[in-house]
Amino acid sequence: MNSPSNSIGKDVNIAVKIFFVTTLFGNFIALVVSYIRINYFSASLYIGQLSISEDKIGYLPELVQNSARYSVGNHFFGDFLEPFLKTASRAPYTELLPGHRASNYPPFAQALFYPSTWIPYHSALAVYLGISLLSIVIPTWLLLQKINKSASLTTTLGFALSLPVLFCLDRGNLWGIAIGLILMSIYFVEDDQVFLASICLGLATAIKIFPIVLFIWLWKKCGPKSPIAGLISGFVISIISMFSFKGSIGNNFSAFIASQRFVHANIDENFMYQRVNNSVIALANNLNSLNVMPLKIIGEFIIRDFWFLCSLLLALSILLIRKMEFNKKTEILIFGLLVNSIFVLSPTTFFYGYVLFLILLVNLVTYSKSDTGLNVLGFLIGILFVNKVPFSPIEAIVTGMNTVNPLVSLAIEVLLLNLAIKEIKRAQLKTAEKI
Repeated sequence: MNSPSNSIGKDVNIAVKIFFVTTLFGNFIALVVSYIRINYFSASLYIGQLSISEDKIGYLPELVQNSARYSVGNHFFGDFLEPFLKTASRAPYTELLPGHRASNYPPFAQALFYPSTWIPYHSALAVYLGISLLSIVIPTWLLLQKINKSASLTTTLGFALSLPVLFCLDRGNLWGIAIGLILMSIYFVEDDQVFLASICLGLATAIKIFPIVLFIWLWKKCGPKSPIAGLISGFVISIISMFSFKGSIGNNFSAFIASQRFVHANIDENFMYQRVNNSVIALANNLNSLNVMPLKIIGEFIIRDFWFLCSLLLALSILLIRKMEFNKKTEILIFGLLVNSIFVLSPTTFFYGYVLFLILLVNLVTYSKSDTGLNVLGFLIGILFVNKVPFSPIEAIVTGMNTVNPLVSLAIEVLLLNLAIKEIKRAQLKTAEKI
């Protein structure tokens, strides 16, 4: 990897500065609005929060029977607690305890919780949260050694304290560890250790599945053979993990696949995942429910043809990635297209998932040139990172989060596609001029 003395830039790219200004200003306004509504208009104390502890009681009977055992204060770190309990019983998919449903976590993700079950719950939680935070901080710090030390320190802290990261920790979600593995993959690529990069990306995919799209970046940068080790390692570690659970591999696998329908499918029996999350299809469901004819038509069109539209959009992104010449700017665009595709294509998106944009932002930090399109991109990502809960009634179904965020994701997609097309045309023009 290049040493700081050979750095390509001494300061943070202006697009990232715009991101930080947007995020800080937006969340400050959200804090002020929250304070005023709570203290002067008797709004619920929950109005400033992104998550509420009680939301996990419904399908974890242990919390009803003995909530103090798993609480810190009154809060349950639900995305840690649920797989922790399922791994402790050694049956996350089959032979479930009464009141439990099959886990939607992949097998390797569930297996990661084995060490946590060997020590007391609160100690395990503290270790897990520490590892999650360090998984983001350490590789970010390593990747930002191309800029001066004070800038790398403040930028790393800024990313670590951003709202999606804090929410990820608040939920105890595994995205922190997955992001760390992806960032280490980028680090190893820059250090010409492609095999290790591929393995890290394979492990991240075995934890969260969606990072599999990033193998397109690895293929573009390092050649078609580079993803092989990662894809194989992700598959093998997933199979090995299944051997550690009760029941046959076949039964575990089929139960895991069935659990994905409950979490990710657009089904009436799961109202939260159909309408309350921040995905494009949740936005379409909300538009459809308004009974305003133009909006209803748009909502019905997206719901009916969602997977076709997603496939078309992904195919277009891959086509543009294939046509682009590889350089620092196009690498940023490639990360943008692939990361944002996860939020456009996924039928379930929650706020903590936006930590994925750190992959794009870390690469954008060290880009030495100023670019209007990238500045707009920094602003839009900043909007995504703002808490919009205080701007909506606490009981509302249609909120700033599940309306603004999917619209911003779509705006980012349009911007990235436009920038990618411009880069292809610019490269073609240069080639024509040489001829």
